[in-house]
Amino acid sequence: MQNALVVIDYINDLVHPDGKRRMYARQVSENQVLAQVNKAVAWARKTSTLLVFIKVGFSPDYRDLPTGSPFFSSLAEAGALRLGRWGTEFHEDLDVLPDDLIVIKPRINPFYSTRLEAIFRAAKVTDIYFSGVGTTWAVQSGVRTAHDWITMFS
Repeated sequence: MQNALVVIDYINDLVHPDGKRRMYARQVSENQVLAQVNKAVAWARKTSTLLVFIKVGFSPDYRDLPTGSPFFSSLAEAGALRLGRWGTEFHEDLDVLPDDLIVIKPRINPFYSTRLEAIFRAAKVTDIYFSGVGTTWAVQSGVRTAHDWITMFS
């Protein structure tokens, strides 16, 4: 049995007060979310749980941006979620180390068009824990996909 902890979208544009789409910043700050996530990250490291940090982001010219998406369509105008910029860096208070496994997702779901499934298969993951912002979006879609994935391969 191999556990995995998936940590989703604690990036500056979404959780920092100066982010361009700071929709979760107040909630993250008021509830000390990053301190709690860091406890889970420490647990994962201590127990040899596979730890995967995930962030959403798009090319600087937004050629991969789904313009038909109500959620993503206004990002280019705002200059948000551009890879290689401060906005898509993980929040400075999140305990991400240089050698940690990082997956970039181009949509809401952390499995969609990413290498997450291949990583889980290689590690023989059987149990997955999630932490992230956008619970009704990114976390929920990831949990639903993980359920289907695990039931197919267990």
